[in-house]
Amino acid sequence: MITIENDTIYGQIELMAFRNYQLTTQSGEKIKITSKLSLEFRKDGFKYVYKKKKPYTIGDKKHAYLKLINDGEVKLYEYRVTRQMHNSTMGESFYYVERDNEIHLINSARLLSILHSVIPENKILFEKIKSRELSHKDMYLIIKYYNTMPKV
Repeated sequence: MITIENDTIYGQIELMAFRNYQLTTQSGEKIKITSKLSLEFRKDGFKYVYKKKKPYTIGDKKHAYLKLINDGEVKLYEYRVTRQMHNSTMGESFYYVERDNEIHLINSARLLSILHSVIPENKILFEKIKSRELSHKDMYLIIKYYNTMPKV
């Protein structure tokens, strides 16, 4: 974890209740990770960045640590939510794209309009989305393709 003061603290990070993260240092000290302490940390090889975001539903927070899953001209973040349903745990992922410091929540209803404003340069990719060859479930592929392929 990188602190606000630019210090590095090593240890194990785990997700606790209510989407809060906790760092257990190598000496065993437990530290709750908050935006006042750190704006980013690494867990399982991924960077988590504290961002202002559009809530996915009523009651969701306006700020959260988002998992950066593709970094480039357009960034793709995942926000994973788990819910307890009867005797099982259900998980759901929400995706956010960021370009020029503007972040957008992606869902099936808004996919075309958001991506049209975020990645309008790549007409081939945009046509694949428009023809439903690619959907919001393919966000990783869409953003990876956009960030690595020529803009035609």
